[in-house]
Amino acid sequence: MDNRGYDILLDSVGASHFKQNLELLGTDSTWVLYGMQAGSKLEQVDFSAILRKRISLIGTTLKTRSSEYKAELIKNFSEEVLPHFNSDQFKLKLDSITTMDWSKNDAKPFIDAHQRMQDKKHNGKIVIDYKHEE
Repeated sequence: MDNRGYDILLDSVGASHFKQNLELLGTDSTWVLYGMQAGSKLEQVDFSAILRKRISLIGTTLKTRSSEYKAELIKNFSEEVLPHFNSDQFKLKLDSITTMDWSKNDAKPFIDAHQRMQDKKHNGKIVIDYKHEE
C-alpha cells in the first residue's frame, strides 16, 4: 500500500467489511470477493467509490470448480504467488498471535481468540500457534 491505497484486496469476509474495503482500496485497484463469512447482504450501499476509484470487483467461488481446476490453481499459486510472501511485496494484515500449549491442557487462549473473532473485534488474521511436545 502506498499513499493512494492497496492495489488488490482478497476478501473472504463480505458484507461487514464493505465500507472498510472501499476505504482501503486505491484507484484502479482490484477487489476479489471469494467468501462471505460475515454476511452477503447490506441494507444501504453507496457504489460511488467503486466508480470514482475505478475499482474492479471480481466475485468467484471454488465450490463449482472441478478438482482438476483446483489442482492447477494450487500449482500456479504455489509457483507464482507464494514466493512473494518472503519478500516485501506482500503485506499481510495480522491482528494477533495466540500461543496454546497442549501440555498445559488449557483451551482458554483458543476460546478467547475465537470470541474475539465472533465479536468482530479483530482487524486482520488471528493466528493460533500450537505448542505440542511429547
